[in-house]
Amino acid sequence: MKNPGYIIRLVALSVLLTTGCGAKVTNNHDALAQHLALAGFKVFGTERCGACSVQKELFGDSWQYINYEECTEEGTSHQTELCKAENIVAYPTWELPDGTREKGVITPEELAEISNFSE
Repeated sequence: MKNPGYIIRLVALSVLLTTGCGAKVTNNHDALAQHLALAGFKVFGTERCGACSVQKELFGDSWQYINYEECTEEGTSHQTELCKAENIVAYPTWELPDGTREKGVITPEELAEISNFSE
């Protein structure tokens, strides 16, 4: 059996290939990531989370602009006080500017649509 990280990446790739219809397509991930940060989008995750790794890979180097909160203390599996206080129970969890939350990997194209991003 293949490892879980492989399966998560395969599922994310499938999502990318099947959700492209009708979605805004952006190749400018730097601008999108900066737009999301300015608009108040935030994502909670952990370094050990396979889905979080997929989320980061979707943005590549542009991930540096994303408002990201690490939910585990360095060198442990203990959840940080911030993530406990925010009641984060799944990773990644996106927090939208209106306070709603979406759990799981969200493609840049979907985030562009949700955030009304235009290049």
